[in-house]
Amino acid sequence: MAIQILPAWVAAARQIDRHLSADPTGFGESRYDTVRVGFVRPLGLPFEVIEDVRTVIVYDIWRIDQKA
Repeated sequence: MAIQILPAWVAAARQIDRHLSADPTGFGESRYDTVRVGFVRPLGLPFEVIEDVRTVIVYDIWRIDQKA
């Protein structure tokens, strides 16, 4: 079974990458300690920003379903 990758997912992933590269502490919402959650439709992700070593760790990524 092949996984279908939609153009919107690719565009969102690229935009997330730009946010995390340029200003990870300004992207998304703070959750606890250094962990944040960000959204670029149709994707969402929890991530951690470790500023002293200039590192971002993405823990997961999920699809945000639109409600009808």
